Amino acid sequence: MNNRSMQPLFGLIHNISAVIESSESGPDTGVTEETGLLMYPDLPAVRLLENQVDVWCAALPEGWDPRLADSCQRILTSEEADRYSRFVFEKDRHQFLLTRALVRDVLSRYVGVEPSALMFTRNKYGKPSLALPADCPITFSLSHTKGLSVCAVALDRPIGVDVENVHRSTHHEELANRFFAPSETAFLNGLRDDQKGSEFIRLWTLKEAFVKARGLGLSIPLNSFAVVSSPDQQARVSFPDGTHSNEADWRFLQIRLRGSFHIAIAVPMPERREIAVRVSQIIPLTGESTTISLEPNLLNEWALDEV
Repeated sequence: MNNRSMQPLFGLIHNISAVIESSESGPDTGVTEETGLLMYPDLPAVRLLENQVDVWCAALPEGWDPRLADSCQRILTSEEADRYSRFVFEKDRHQFLLTRALVRDVLSRYVGVEPSALMFTRNKYGKPSLALPADCPITFSLSHTKGLSVCAVALDRPIGVDVENVHRSTHHEELANRFFAPSETAFLNGLRDDQKGSEFIRLWTLKEAFVKARGLGLSIPLNSFAVVSSPDQQARVSFPDGTHSNEADWRFLQIRLRGSFHIAIAVPMPERREIAVRVSQIIPLTGESTTISLEPNLLNEWALDEV
């Protein structure tokens, strides 16, 4: 990871109860008695450039304020509510609510539509996109892992994101032998034992982000391509069979958060322009968010102390 480009994120307000109580104390909060949702009518629209990628992160709080949880449930569709009801464990239900609230809150900031009014569709491989507003140029990708949900947003180009907790226990050798390209497996086998777990997570997120950006699901086998990277070069995708002529069009971004979460983003940029990256922390449906712009670097890798 390129620590020379390390930038701290502004401090996240973890106490959601305090946020809501603070919002309710003033006369012009925008909180509706009917829904409890904070509509933040004066929040400026988020503008996105063609060469820009926005990354929105929402941390799962230790305790849910019941009013916020109720607000999140109110914006679920019937299908989402059914999925929510099927989760056995409370933390899984909360993670699902957080992710759905995140994507609705984030996209509403770009398109000027209330979070509850957004409508989604999926292609035959399961990749989601906005159905309403129609013909919207905003593209997005979602991912979550224990404790964190992430939404990546781009303009008029496919995008894929994946996030994993680098400390999670994985049978990385078994998974690599099953799903990775031979060159990736050989790379992992050449590492010290204490390096293999984190490098497996890094490669896995890069591969998942690429597959999600392509929007073709597992019709692209994970072992049909390799992600190649080195300490002095950007990550790139390679198809050993030589059947894909646009390998050089793809760019990868990598963000390590608090030393615990690895985020990988894949986006096509055939014009080879420098990618502008913004990272935001957000408490969905409260109007609370903080954004920083990352300094460009040769590797498109950043380490951030906080989220």
